Amino acid sequence: QIVGYVSSGLAKRYVTGLRHWFDFSTLLLTGAVSTALLRLSQDSSQDLVFCTALGVLIFCKWGRFLVYLRQVKAIGIQILPITHAMYDIAPFLIVLSIYLLATINMFFALNNGYSFLDCFMLIYRLVVLGDGNVQELENRGAPQVVVD
Repeated sequence: QIVGYVSSGLAKRYVTGLRHWFDFSTLLLTGAVSTALLRLSQDSSQDLVFCTALGVLIFCKWGRFLVYLRQVKAIGIQILPITHAMYDIAPFLIVLSIYLLATINMFFALNNGYSFLDCFMLIYRLVVLGDGNVQELENRGAPQVVVD
């Protein structure tokens, strides 16, 4: 694609296009994950960084697949309202993430013995999913003695 853009004098348009940067970063991540698969041993492929990169890569590939499916008229008519709605809720997600991060930071500052990642999961479950347990939030075990 880049050869066509450059030969038409549209190199600046290609470089400033967000879709092209997304495709380029997905291509680089694909190369990195493929190289890691070839070089890593069986045990090393269970590494947290590798699994995270693989998960992000798979998510990006499915996103690109949806973008390419929009070109088929019968499918694109069904997909466009959904993708448009995803772009419309971006401001809401930004505000939600700010409040979520503020709550996580406050909970972590209480020094309750949880790591930041544990605080993130606890507050996410509490705020977004509505699943909270007071004893788990207080980091206390079950009482040793029950008085009747």
